[in-house]
Amino acid sequence: MTARLREIPYNYTSFSDREIVIRLLGADAWSVLNTLRGERRTGRSARMLFEVLGDIWVVRRNPYLEDDLLDNPKRRQMLVEALQHRLREIEVRRQGNELVGQLLEAAGRAVREFEAAGASAMFMEDQASPKKCPQLGAPLPLVPLPDAVANAASATAAASAPAAFEWPPSTRLSYKLHGNYRGEVVGGAQVEWVRVASRYQVHLDVWVGSQAAPLVGRRMSSDGELGTDGLTPRRYDEETRALFRELRRRTIVFDGERVLLANGKQHERLAGMQDAASQFVQLTWLFTTQPQLLKVGQRIELPLALPNNVDRWSYEVIEEVVLATPFGLVPTFHLRPRRELRPNRDLVADAWFAPTLQYLPVRLLIRQDEATYIDMMIDRLPQQEATAPLAAASAPR
Repeated sequence: MTARLREIPYNYTSFSDREIVIRLLGADAWSVLNTLRGERRTGRSARMLFEVLGDIWVVRRNPYLEDDLLDNPKRRQMLVEALQHRLREIEVRRQGNELVGQLLEAAGRAVREFEAAGASAMFMEDQASPKKCPQLGAPLPLVPLPDAVANAASATAAASAPAAFEWPPSTRLSYKLHGNYRGEVVGGAQVEWVRVASRYQVHLDVWVGSQAAPLVGRRMSSDGELGTDGLTPRRYDEETRALFRELRRRTIVFDGERVLLANGKQHERLAGMQDAASQFVQLTWLFTTQPQLLKVGQRIELPLALPNNVDRWSYEVIEEVVLATPFGLVPTFHLRPRRELRPNRDLVADAWFAPTLQYLPVRLLIRQDEATYIDMMIDRLPQQEATAPLAAASAPR
């Protein structure tokens, strides 16, 4: 049988594709690959899988690349996101094939181990400069022990340091909607994040029926500034449309230390206060800058200014769950408000945030009571300003 050319890119070592697959994914994965080849089920998905393995392998075998990624947490995170994006693309194409699912599970584990390895996978130089050849028999000058300990501590700190936070460019999320309001309803929703310098706008549009002529529709908009504590709303506007009814508008104005509600009442502005539209982006900011908050059992408190009242809302992280989206499986954390449903009072929203998609909400479940709710699930990859869908820029051509 003619030997197969190497398919894993960036492999300039003496290791064959088989040896790399076994080292990264296990011996069973190589057998699965050969079975899929026999079924003629490989192609673009196989190339993307090999690109994932090639990226991991070249970094593991090159201490200079490892050093560069340890010194640049943001660049390291971009690489991990690109690896995860390729695996999601394979998931979209696998069409329920169980063998491909086994490879995806092994590859996902390899990516997680690669991400978690940090300094533990780093090559640490122990010879002092200038180096000497050990074959000459002369004693090798070693780095002094205190310096070696300091180098290891520095590398560990760099590997675990979070990337500096940067507000994302203008982004659009699209959702499909179903629910119940005196019967089954369907529709859609869209969240639009607009950023210009230190100013932001968040628009949340929800409609039942067609977007062009909805039976019921609501637009919630938040306008404000970006700062060291996240979002600082200045104004909130809400418009509700319904067939055969007049347009209803409500506004909240954040003025210095006071908040003027839509019902005319004034309240003290609490630290970190958000509105109905900005709260989800503020949570995204919190989880990005403080990922330790996203652990099952954790509680996050968020002061909210709603059209008729001001209150402190408490969310609890109740579970980790993988959601099936049109573009693949997405790991998420499920947050639920710690308050009871009260008919004809404030709506209650559960949210599912995805760490692999910049901690954006991929599902929202908004409830008025047990029988009245809308469930919104993301239906495409997020669209960002001047780019293809989020993470798609890293996809292979």
